[in-house]
This record gives sequence, C-alpha cells and structure tokens, in this order.
Amino acid sequence: MQKAEARKLLNIKDEDKILLTSGSAFKFIPVGEDGIFDCIDRILSSNKEIKLIVIGKNKYWKNIYKKYKNRVLLYKVIPFTKYTKYVSAADLIIDSYPMNGETTLIDAMRAKVPFLSLDTICSGQNDYVIESKGYCKTKDELTDKILKCFDSENYLDVHFDLLKKIMLNLPHELAV
Repeated sequence: MQKAEARKLLNIKDEDKILLTSGSAFKFIPVGEDGIFDCIDRILSSNKEIKLIVIGKNKYWKNIYKKYKNRVLLYKVIPFTKYTKYVSAADLIIDSYPMNGETTLIDAMRAKVPFLSLDTICSGQNDYVIESKGYCKTKDELTDKILKCFDSENYLDVHFDLLKKIMLNLPHELAV
C-alpha cells in the first residue's frame, strides 16, 4: 500500500512526521535501567513535529504518553490489516528495544519504509541489519539518526537509498 493511501485510511495528514515502533509488549520491557524510553523522550522533546505510533504498548510507555499525549498513539495489539497500514504510513520505523524483533524490520522493508535498529544485549541482529546504515550501536547514534531523518529530507532519502540496495540483495521471498 502506498503511503498516501495508508495515511488517508488512518486519518494521518500528509505533512505529519510519523515515527513507528512495533513489537510484542514484552520486547519493550527495560532490562535494569536499559530501555528505549529515554531515547524516545529525547527525540520527542528535540523535534516537536514528530508523532510516535507504538504498537506493543505496556506500562512502561506511561510516562512518554503523559508527557507527549497529543503526539503519541499507543496500541497493545491491532489487527494485522491495520498494522500494515500503519507501517505503510510511517516515515521511519525503529525496532523494538531492548529485545529486537526481526518481523518489524521485514515489514518495513516490504513497505519500503526506512528503518533503524539498535544493538541489544537481549537478542541478535540479522546480517542485513548489521551491514546497513539502519544499524545503530548506541542510543545516542539512534537518537541522532532519527533526528537527522526528520530534520533533513535529504538525509532520509540517502538513508533509504542505502537500505534499498540492501533490500535488493535479500533472499527472493523477502525482497521488495
């Protein structure tokens, strides 16, 4: 589905800057103090135009929602047909953290949406991620790349061009 069509069906404005993260709710549970929430807070406080859609809501998203509720949509679980529309409507997708999920990134590639994934101690990364510009070694790198993607259309275009090259080298059943 094309981005414009998905946004129309979901009542998302064309000019909205949509960051999506998705995964089973347990994949966002912090390990000790290590979670994604400080990173998300920095992103949303640094760029007031970014809207966040979370599929995989759990109690740990509460503070982010309280602080940015007019810019955050939280879903525990949604039907797959609606999920694919949100993926297509996104400008950028970030993987779940601290436990990564391969499915979200495959869905992003199928929809031709750029993605970023943060290195984690909880699960391994696939080669197609580690060898791409979508792989981030630190939360600071992830935050910087997300902000660059939304602050500069050119950065997002360059990032996506590099990801397209990687996607073209995927096994046939995953290629877009």
